[in-house]
Amino acid sequence: MDSDRVLAAPPGKCCTKAVQHSGTPRGVWESIGTMNAYVSHPPERKQQYERIMLFFPDVFGPTYINNQLLMDYFASHGYLVLGPDYFEGDPVHHHVGLEPGFDVKKWYEPKRERANDLVPPWIEAVKELYGTEKTKYVAVGYCFGAPDLFNCAASEWLVSAAVAHPALLTEGHFRRVKRWSGPASGRV
Repeated sequence: MDSDRVLAAPPGKCCTKAVQHSGTPRGVWESIGTMNAYVSHPPERKQQYERIMLFFPDVFGPTYINNQLLMDYFASHGYLVLGPDYFEGDPVHHHVGLEPGFDVKKWYEPKRERANDLVPPWIEAVKELYGTEKTKYVAVGYCFGAPDLFNCAASEWLVSAAVAHPALLTEGHFRRVKRWSGPASGRV
């Protein structure tokens, strides 16, 4: 029986604080399905890939340099990495510290609802555009992106998943995961 007991609360003030990194992102922006996405190609660029990572970002979204540099790092290890802009150009850092009395909860609730609608068709578009029968999909979800990661993990097509500083998770998210393998023991 699934439980709706909350295990990871909604994004709060702690989720809106960051130390901005510096560097030069090397990814590109592409329109995939109905969303724009930051796309970081591995060193050997191809039309289709055997290893694809879906990067579900925190409240800063894929427009934030920290997330872009992290996606580029994963790509440098052989993954095509795609980070959807489910905030549609309106991530939290466009508001925090700029709008007095900014309420994170009022900002994220409609964003989460919109992401719930945008992500599934985006994933299908990614598979059609870049995937093959041999493609192995992995995903990582940070903060706001954790529910998207767990929705993917509730299906059979995802081979590996990782979550960090999750938000918006219930026991039900964990109960729906299709595969559990314990600590990482190898590479995909």
